[in-house]
Order: sequence, then structure tokens, then C-alpha cells
Amino acid sequence: MTGGAKSLEVIADDLALNPKQRAFARHIADGKTMRQAAVLAGYSEADTTSTTHISRLLSHPRVSAYIKILHTRNEHAATMSRKKVLDGFLEAIEQAKMMAEPMTQIAGWREIGKLCGYYAPETRNINVNVSSQRMLGQFETLSDVELLEVIDSSATVLQEEVTSFAETLPDANSDRHRQSDAAA
Repeated sequence: MTGGAKSLEVIADDLALNPKQRAFARHIADGKTMRQAAVLAGYSEADTTSTTHISRLLSHPRVSAYIKILHTRNEHAATMSRKKVLDGFLEAIEQAKMMAEPMTQIAGWREIGKLCGYYAPETRNINVNVSSQRMLGQFETLSDVELLEVIDSSATVLQEEVTSFAETLPDANSDRHRQSDAAA
């Protein structure tokens, strides 16, 4: 232990992880699948056949924190960085291009996309205020027929608003006439 860095065992003790949780985290950090890591850590066959138990273990805050620490240590030990991995993929893609292997190029770009997080699901937060919640509650009590009537009447109102807005816009032909009159 140099430079005041804590050993992994001390960190695991600080996180209050039991031996199975420590082993599970180590195996995950070493690249094993969730099921393999659970089996190697000593969890029972019944626990490892249930993805719920394994997912719960993986999402446990202290276990996931320990996995992140292990990944960081592995990264430093291998002197790896995201940039180094990205550069390696770009070099491989360039070689595949020279060898006229489009599928290899696509695979390389796919990995770069994953590394950059482009395949992560998008999350959108929708804030609903009190009046919107009240309106939503009212819609939930309506039957399908009543909902269709509301939608139909809303479409009519919307069409009327668009028509009235369009009437307030200056006519494109009259603008051209004004411009040609001004030029003459």
C-alpha cells in the first residue's frame, strides 16, 4: 500500500460487505457474467437461477460502489483509459477499411458507440403540475367512448385555431406584389 491508498480488503470492510458480496464484486470486475460471478462467489443454485436475486445484488449500493472501485483499480493497473480504448478501436477500424472489411468496420463503430454511451436508453423527465394531475385523473375515469369524443372535439378546436392563425398571416402573393411595386 503506497501513497495512502487503502487496500481492497479495507475498502470492503469500510463498505461492510460480506465475503460473498466481495467475491461477487471481484468476479464481476474480472468480466464474468452476473450468473457466473454469483456461482463463483458461493451463492446457492436457487439464488443464481433467479435473475431477480442477482440483479438485486448487483444494484446493491455498496456492492456496486465496490465494483466501481475494482474497475478503477483494474483500469489503473492496465494503464487503460477511455481514450486509449477509443484510439485502439479507431486504429482497428482504419485497418479494416484498408483491408476492405466493412463488417469489421461496423463492429468497431458499434463498440465505439457503446463506449460513448450512444446505446444507453434516453431518460426523459416529465413534470406534471397539480392541474395536469387533476385533468389526468379526470381522463382516467372516462370510458373509451367518452375519451374518443374528447379527442374528436379537441381535434376540431385545434383545426379551428390553425385556420384562424393562418388567416392572420400575410398572404405570400400580396408580399410579392408589394415587393415588385416597391422595386418599380
